[in-house]
This record gives sequence, C-alpha cells and structure tokens, in this order.
Amino acid sequence: MNAKEFINSSMRCPKCLKKLETNENYVKCIGCGEKYLFEKGVLVICPDDKYVSSFSLEWERNRFTQVDSKGYVCGYDGAKDSKDIFNKKTLLTSEECFSSIILDAGCGVGRFAEIVQPSAELLVCIDLSRASYLCRELLPQENVLVIKGDLENIPLVDGAVDISYSIGVLHHAKDPRKAFSEVIRVTKSGGIFSGWVYAHNKWAEKDLVLKIKNIVSKIDPSVLYELCELAPEVKRALRSFFKKVPAISGSKNDKECILDTFDWWSCQYRKHYDNNEVHKLLTELGCIEIGWGTFPVSFKCKKK
Repeated sequence: MNAKEFINSSMRCPKCLKKLETNENYVKCIGCGEKYLFEKGVLVICPDDKYVSSFSLEWERNRFTQVDSKGYVCGYDGAKDSKDIFNKKTLLTSEECFSSIILDAGCGVGRFAEIVQPSAELLVCIDLSRASYLCRELLPQENVLVIKGDLENIPLVDGAVDISYSIGVLHHAKDPRKAFSEVIRVTKSGGIFSGWVYAHNKWAEKDLVLKIKNIVSKIDPSVLYELCELAPEVKRALRSFFKKVPAISGSKNDKECILDTFDWWSCQYRKHYDNNEVHKLLTELGCIEIGWGTFPVSFKCKKK
C-alpha cells in the first residue's frame, strides 16, 4: 500500500471523523469539506504547535544530534546508538516489522523512523511539533507518510496499522491516557503496540522540584535553551562533589546532555509510571500479552 492509497482508505477527519480523500496538493474530508494541505511533503492536520513549542525548538537545534545515519553515539550507559535504544525499548524484531504498516507515534526528527523505514511496507510518522518537517527531510522515501497531527486525536480510522510504537512521547501528552487510547485504537486487532515511558523518579516528583519545574517551563524557550547550553560544563564542575547531578542529563555526549536537560525542564506536561500502572492502563484499553523490556518502563503488547 502506498501513501495515497493509505490516505484514501485509512485516514479520517479529526473534526467530523469522516473519510479523507487525496487531491494534488491537499487532502479533503468527504463529510465536512475541511481541507488539509501538504507543506514541504508533510500532511498538516494541526498547523498549531499547541503545547509543544519547546519540542519544536529543541529539534530544530538538534535535528541530527541523535540520528544514527549522521554519526550519533549514545552518551548514556547501556546503549550504543538509536538502533540499540529502539531494539531495547520496543522489543520489536525486524521480522515483525517486515512488510507491515507501522505507526511512529511522536516521531520527532525521525531518529527511530529511519531504523524502521527499510523494513516497513508503509511507515506513518505523526508528530505535533515542527520536527515533523525535519522527519520528512530525513526520510523522503515513498513508503513514508509524515503527518503533523495530535496523538490525542489521531486522524486514522480504527485498526489502520499493523504495528505502533511510541518512544518517550506519550508521557508528555496533555492527557496521556487519551494518547495511549488513540494509539491502541488505530492499531489492528492482533497487532503490536510497544514503547517506553518515564519511570517514577523520587527526585523529579518531589513537590519542590515540581514547583520549580512549573516556573522554569514558563521561561521563554530560547532563553532556557541558552541556559541549558551550560549544562555539560556545570555538570563536570559539580562532579567533583556529587556522583550524580539530578537537574542535568547524565549523557556523556555534550549535545545530547544539552538536548535532554532542556527537554526535561521545558516540557509543559510530564507523567511517570511503573510497570503496574502501565499494565493496568494497557489492560483497561484492551491489550493482552504484555511484556517488559530492560529499560523502565518499556513494554510490548498485543491488541485484543
């Protein structure tokens, strides 16, 4: 199935839920008549960044920082590169991905999508931020459809994809349960859903830290990013006194340290989970055969 066929058969209008059909430069709802334009190869369902403007900024400044084909080396212990992280956090095999229709729910610049693309029949990448444009630039292949859209209202019909995955994104949704529910809804019965969300962190979830985080996240993102550029040097200075600096990323890759420190402090929403909470959520949303990876909390399951 190519992208045009997928749009005509498997996409729906987020406003009235009727089917969409393709035209030369846009997609039109057969119900309400709403038009959605293609811009730089990206199908724009949500022009507004809503609450993810900080993610747009961080990825525009780090479009290649974590991309394997651009030389990425992971700065964290326990992983080598994005491919290694993908394998450990999704537990997906190349055999499962082969000739499948796959959803990358929260694709960012496409760091994980480029790993999946060669195996997929069609790879559907969705992201609410402007990183979606960078994903399209990284992955211009015909078997890739990039959509700028909202994971809490995915513009796909029920059971549209064979496999869905989301790595480090669902916990940033305004309503994480709704985002989980939507990704599962668009996965076919018997299909696979896998991913990774933040594990509980005693320091990060302290009341004082959350209050500080709430204040910091309201700083202009450009100003906050400049402050976070100091993170690697500050961390090295403090390492003489502390084994771990909790407010700063532990990555030994300086660019990644800046990126992840900014990501942590700038995001508007963040939720933490443990295995029991994720298991309960997935079960309530109709998933079975739930398994766990070595990175907390990474999971893999099937939709009933």
